[in-house]
Amino acid sequence: MGRKGKNSTTRHCYSTRERQLDSRESKWGTQRLRLSGDSQHRWDHCWITQQRPSRPVITPDGYLYDYEAILENLLVQRQQLVAARDEQAQARKRQADRRQREQVRDRAKRVRQFEALDSGVISASSTGPDPKKAIAVSSATGLDVPAAHSTDSSLESAADTSDRSDVRSSFWIPENAPELDSDEEDARLQQAPIPKSPSCPISGRPLRMKDLIRVVFTPVSDPDCARGDTPWMCPVTHETLTDVTSVVVLRQSGYIVSRAALDQAIAKDRLDPFAPAGAPKMDLARDVIPLKTGGTSFAASADADALIVKKVNPAFN
Repeated sequence: MGRKGKNSTTRHCYSTRERQLDSRESKWGTQRLRLSGDSQHRWDHCWITQQRPSRPVITPDGYLYDYEAILENLLVQRQQLVAARDEQAQARKRQADRRQREQVRDRAKRVRQFEALDSGVISASSTGPDPKKAIAVSSATGLDVPAAHSTDSSLESAADTSDRSDVRSSFWIPENAPELDSDEEDARLQQAPIPKSPSCPISGRPLRMKDLIRVVFTPVSDPDCARGDTPWMCPVTHETLTDVTSVVVLRQSGYIVSRAALDQAIAKDRLDPFAPAGAPKMDLARDVIPLKTGGTSFAASADADALIVKKVNPAFN
């Protein structure tokens, strides 16, 4: 090894780049990757299909969808909600039937205990008085049973033996059929909250078909002046709209304009220039919907940490 620290012979035999490649191949250690522009959502693409919509609509939260895609999504959600409600109702019915069968078995067990005692299978003299069991037998049969005729463990064991023999010999009877231990599953299904209506796939808020707003894009008048591959422009300022442009949707007309056009030209009079004649003035808090954009791969346009994805894998200490 040379005497100077900057000599090429002072490098490690196992470089950092080799460690990164081996870590990626062996799936060990935390892996980090910076997202490129292809991984970002384009501002004029549908949030479901990730393509330019043929019939664009927007939600009150500002998410752009293709009408056919969001319609199919809401219909599937509605079917899933109906199926979940049916499953929850069936779980309640199963639990109620299970409780009813348990009550019937308990009542039949008490009747057999009384019949065994009444037929003299077990002598009352061999058992001491037990007021609690006498009261239980009396409540089950409706007869007055004195405390001297109550039973103890010998009577219970005889009744349990009779129950087990009935279950073994009459397993095809619904009351004696074996049951799965599904009490916890039924309880979980009953406690699971089921929303009343479908929701937006991105924001998760309730969404109805009548809440969707038709969106109108304005094509670029001169394709040679367009920036990037975005063929849309602001109809007020004729500015080409890109992923870094802040855009809003006017609820009354559905036109997409830039935030600069809204602040400089439209917000002053609060009149939608594309709305029909006689339209009322806009409520800037309700009738102006900011369009949600995905961002770009440039660190200056978004949070730098948001562009880094991590995958945690096992690692040696």
